Amino acid sequence: MNLNLSSKLWLSTLFSILLVLLCAGLGWTAIDEARALLKYADPGKRQQLQAALEGYGLILGLAAAVAVVIWPLVALVVVRSFTGPLHNAVQAARAIAAFDLSKPVPLAGNDEWRGARAVRHHAQQPARQRRTDPAEYRRLNGVARDLTSSSGISAKSAASQSEAASGMAAAVEQLSVSIDQVGEHAT
Repeated sequence: MNLNLSSKLWLSTLFSILLVLLCAGLGWTAIDEARALLKYADPGKRQQLQAALEGYGLILGLAAAVAVVIWPLVALVVVRSFTGPLHNAVQAARAIAAFDLSKPVPLAGNDEWRGARAVRHHAQQPARQRRTDPAEYRRLNGVARDLTSSSGISAKSAASQSEAASGMAAAVEQLSVSIDQVGEHAT
């Protein structure tokens, strides 16, 4: 299956959300089991254990709500921060390859994509001026290489975000295991 960067990031996010929801479901199941066992607990500790289980249930509910509501919004911003500049760079490269230099490219920003936009801006300079100066060709070639390098860095950053999302899901799974242990100790 040949997926683009955006699809990979969204699949990673979806998988992470599903893992969080699965862990929350397992945690709620453990809490229900622990509640059923509270009838065997010492009456003096029963209320304290009940309150602790309610707190764990609330934490799981908040984690599930964050996973369903906030996590996709954050993922949207992150995915767009990776794919937006890449899309713009690809469009600029296609236009340059087609010798379509009619559309301006803004040079705003202080990131690696500024170099990509500078390539397009440079390409829009009068062709006669560039024809007579080989140094300009070398400079344009250098900027194009920088663009290639920046694209690789962005791909690595996207992979890091995917790994971080998986790590967050693992942490929630550990929380679920801890809640299971609380249920076991409540008996």
